[in-house]
Amino acid sequence: MRAVLIVNPTATSTTPAGRDLLAHALKSRLELTVEHTNHRGHGYELGQAAAANGMDLVVVHGGDGTVSGV
Repeated sequence: MRAVLIVNPTATSTTPAGRDLLAHALKSRLELTVEHTNHRGHGYELGQAAAANGMDLVVVHGGDGTVSGV
């Protein structure tokens, strides 16, 4: 199963350690790609691209704005 993890590296509600732990856990079960947002609306763009490319699962790691934006 293919998955993408969309990460907002500037979200104040998350930590790099939490992101790494989540990515490690997902990689143990999935073919995982990690994408980082770098501007407003980028999470939405990444989510749309994942859907267009037939990704089976989209996981979002960030705050409320990141989650609702994707």
